Amino acid sequence: MINDIVPVKTEYLESRRIRIQLNDNSINAFVYIFEYSTVTTAPDNWIFAGANTLPNINFTIDDACRDYQFRVIVILRNEDDQYHWFIVYRPRAIPVDLPTFAITADKIHTTTPVYNADDDTIVVYISWENPTGYTDADIYGYEGPAIYPVQCNSPEAELQSPSVELKKGGGRLRIGLPSEVLQHKCRVWAEVQMLPRCIRLEPFSIQQSFELNCDKLMTLEVCKHEVIPQCTNVIDVWGRGTNATITWVPEDNFGAPLYYHIRYGPAQMQGVPPLASWTIALLHELKVTGNSTSVQLHVDPDIDYGIQICGVYDERWKNPKFELIPMESFGRCGECAKIEGPLLERRCHPKGRISCTSAGSNANSSNIKG
Repeated sequence: MINDIVPVKTEYLESRRIRIQLNDNSINAFVYIFEYSTVTTAPDNWIFAGANTLPNINFTIDDACRDYQFRVIVILRNEDDQYHWFIVYRPRAIPVDLPTFAITADKIHTTTPVYNADDDTIVVYISWENPTGYTDADIYGYEGPAIYPVQCNSPEAELQSPSVELKKGGGRLRIGLPSEVLQHKCRVWAEVQMLPRCIRLEPFSIQQSFELNCDKLMTLEVCKHEVIPQCTNVIDVWGRGTNATITWVPEDNFGAPLYYHIRYGPAQMQGVPPLASWTIALLHELKVTGNSTSVQLHVDPDIDYGIQICGVYDERWKNPKFELIPMESFGRCGECAKIEGPLLERRCHPKGRISCTSAGSNANSSNIKG
């Protein structure tokens, strides 16, 4: 006897576990025997899923990426209980309805940062569990681990690429950052793509952000420092001839530094005013005592110079991030030998007169007469 009218409900409890429930209320049913097979590769190779006195069964499949079908054989009991008859329900496809391939926020965690003295880095782990209903065998792998610093005291190009580490039931992202990021509050955005083994599923992007700040991580040994390098842009530049005097004002509330780290040299402008920026093209460096507030430099005529000054207060934090602070520019007019701000912002008086004229004070160059 063959019948295929009975309604049925199928459900993927997990990626490899399926529930089948027949709406069959036959009072003569002795036992329900469930079998399944793949739809395309071996449709006639029926595999025993289980037996039950009730019209439902939960069973496990081998491969979540395949389509399956099932059939049911119902053994009937006659009235005198001596002979058993049976009904075979026609095979029916199991609609593929895999669980959502996604990780909820409560399954993604960021560990407390740890200081690694061997390479002077801060190590942070972002760990996660597999998506609900999926096992390690359902994960093909990971790609594109990346971190993006936001307002951190370290250029993105200097940061190490994070690495993925596998563990049972999930994985974690290892992030190593230079300890200098703790000099100021630093927020980091991290992400990595989780790839499913089944192509019918979409990859899931694991994303997490965290903040590094010594004010909140005082138990870290590296955070037990006194003062990080303090850089100043309060600089006055003046002089005549080839001698330029640079003066600055020490940062308040920090006292005298161990020494001042100074970078200077001929500068180049990048971009177009007013959005232009300056960089030092030919770099020179020197250090002066912590009680100094000025330094004299030799300069050549008609060349723009740049200078940066940072006070170092702790030998553990002796590498200021010069690339993240502004640069003061200045230059000397060849005709008048007076040292002022950048040549772009002024004009040397023609015909060798004794003073320089600010470009900002002249609306038109024709107003300057010999």
